Amino acid sequence: VRILDKIYGVSEELHLAQGTTLFYDSISVLVKQCLYYQDTLPGDSLASVEVFDTRQADKPFLGWISSTHSHLTNYNNYRYNLRLLSCIKSKQE
Repeated sequence: VRILDKIYGVSEELHLAQGTTLFYDSISVLVKQCLYYQDTLPGDSLASVEVFDTRQADKPFLGWISSTHSHLTNYNNYRYNLRLLSCIKSKQE
């Protein structure tokens, strides 16, 4: 995933394993499921995520984000923008 801090203009690319939670400043990102299409480009992926921002009282974002349709499915709040870059197959699969 790529997380963009819109206030400071800083972005970071971070790797998350399926079923793990990443804590980044005030947000937590849980990757529930990650899918990719074997017959297409490696970056063509879809992930089910839960994003919670401790600075906002809103309910968490629960939904799917897509690497190829990020303009439709990315997580975006007042400070952070989260984009899926790709899902990769682990060596154990």
